[in-house]
Amino acid sequence: MNSTRQEVLDGGQGRIGLGFHQNPVITLGRHTDSNQVIDEAIAEKAGVDIHYIERGGGATQHGPGQLVIYPVVKITSLKWSIAGFTAILEDVIKDIAHLYGIKAHNIPGRPGIYVEGKKLGAIGFHVRRGIVTHGLALNINNDLSHFSLITPCGVVGQQVTSISAIIGKPVDESVLARQAWSSVCRRFGLIYDDLAAC
Repeated sequence: MNSTRQEVLDGGQGRIGLGFHQNPVITLGRHTDSNQVIDEAIAEKAGVDIHYIERGGGATQHGPGQLVIYPVVKITSLKWSIAGFTAILEDVIKDIAHLYGIKAHNIPGRPGIYVEGKKLGAIGFHVRRGIVTHGLALNINNDLSHFSLITPCGVVGQQVTSISAIIGKPVDESVLARQAWSSVCRRFGLIYDDLAAC
C-alpha cells in the first residue's frame, strides 16, 4: 500500500484493488475504542486476528466470502469531496445489491449501506495529503457470526446481513467480483477492462 501511495504522490494515476480475505480478521480504525471488540480472548480462540489500521471508522470484521474494494487515489485531482467519495463507494454497494434484487439504502450520519436496518456493506477510509486509502467491504457469503465479536462500527445493537443471507442461497463470488468491477469502473469514470484475476 505504501508504495502505491507514493506512486500517487509522485503523480501516478493510482490503483483500485478488489479481492477477498483468506482469513478472518477484525480491524479497528485509528480512533476506535478497543471496547468495540466484545472479547479479545473469544476472538483469539475463534482464530480471528485483531489489528489497528489507519482508516477512519469503528470496528469491523473481514473474512472469506466478503468482497473488499480498496482504492488508492488522489481525490483532490478527481475533484471529489470526502462526502462525494463516500457516496461513490456507497453507490457501488447499492449497484451490486440491485443486481440481486435487494433494495439497499443509506442511513443519514452512518456511512455504509443497509437492508431493513441491517448493515450489508461498510465504508472506512483514510485521507492524507489528498490521497485516499482503504474503501469498502461488502458481505456476500461470509460467516456473519464473527460480527458478534464486535460492536459493528461502534453502533450498539447493529445487526449485519449478507447477500446470500437475504436471497437464501450462496452467491458465485467470481461473477459478483466482475459485476462489482463493472460498477467501480462506471462510478469512478474508468474504461472497463475485465479483471485479470479473481
